[in-house]
Amino acid sequence: MQTRLDSWRLVLPAILLGAKEIPASPTVKAHALAYYTLGQTPANSLSTPAMNTEPDGSTLLLAVGRGNIAAFTRVPTDNLGNAPCIQLGPTHGYIPQYPDSGTALYAYPSATGGAGQIITASTVADDEITLVAVEVKDGGVIQDCQWNEVLQGNPLTSESVTTTGPATLVAFWWGDGNETFTHLAVPNNGFTVIESLLPTGLLVQTAVATKDVTAAGSYNVTWDSGGLEGAQLYLVAVQNTPPVLQAQITGGSMAITWPISGSYRLETSTNLSATNAWMAVTNEPASLGSLNVLTNPVPSGNRFFRLRKT
Repeated sequence: MQTRLDSWRLVLPAILLGAKEIPASPTVKAHALAYYTLGQTPANSLSTPAMNTEPDGSTLLLAVGRGNIAAFTRVPTDNLGNAPCIQLGPTHGYIPQYPDSGTALYAYPSATGGAGQIITASTVADDEITLVAVEVKDGGVIQDCQWNEVLQGNPLTSESVTTTGPATLVAFWWGDGNETFTHLAVPNNGFTVIESLLPTGLLVQTAVATKDVTAAGSYNVTWDSGGLEGAQLYLVAVQNTPPVLQAQITGGSMAITWPISGSYRLETSTNLSATNAWMAVTNEPASLGSLNVLTNPVPSGNRFFRLRKT
């Protein structure tokens, strides 16, 4: 894997260069959907199928649609102990058609993951509920999140989100139609549907689409619902932040720190002009809170350090 460096910090007197690596661009990895139709809540709890998510460095978006808006006092949980689950904006009722039903969006901005990760939403008897989980790999920052509701007969265009660099956009469509017709939700602008629940019936219909963008900008999406219904629309932009490699010299000792999360390896070199001169630092770092800490004597001559994504 090629390592690209976008900034340097000079620390005297050892002529030590710290570096920030350009992080991998975020992208969707795991995702899952689960639902109950009206009255089909035998355990008053709904869980997604197990997902194989990244150990760290991901953002998890959790979207919930409910027939009983009063049940939104119950926040989703996961089986790996992530907390807190943050609600992105308020709960939104379907106004004016179905004010007692609604949707909400939640997130674990920097989640612990692994094999068999499951998201659970508790509910109440005689509720209809749909739960969607989307993992954005190499996430960490929810750069922007917008919601709007568009009623039947109008273009189903989301609000725009603004990014400052490469990002993954995740769009949620929550239809407001009734149970008597087959639903349709087709996005434009290069979005790809990754999950959908669109049959007739007493349930909360949804569709989820994503798009990776490589540059800063303003983005939206328009959904084609066949003119038969309106929808609640969410659009989220998830970005990454580079890890910071820092050094501090005290007396004859030098302490280098970098984040534990993100799976980065420390490398060193004495010659920046030689691209093949970088070697892994094999000393085992200590842990201090969320940081790796490596303490060594101050080196003589020039010594350079960088982080490489593993």
